[in-house]
Amino acid sequence: MADERVISVKLEQIEQYHGELKEKQATLSRSEFLQSTTEQRAVERMFENAIQACSDLDEQFGVEEVSA
Repeated sequence: MADERVISVKLEQIEQYHGELKEKQATLSRSEFLQSTTEQRAVERMFENAIQACSDLDEQFGVEEVSA
């Protein structure tokens, strides 16, 4: 059975990473982004974290399907 607490945490994490990515998009020009390896790595890591949270969330739903 899916753990509602884990699902809630993962959804909050996804929202957080999405918000951080939107903030970067709004405050950083394309040229600034392309010139800054640090910013590129930060954005890449935010995407990685969001994808991992999605994968973890999928795993929770997969547990529910197997149990049904």
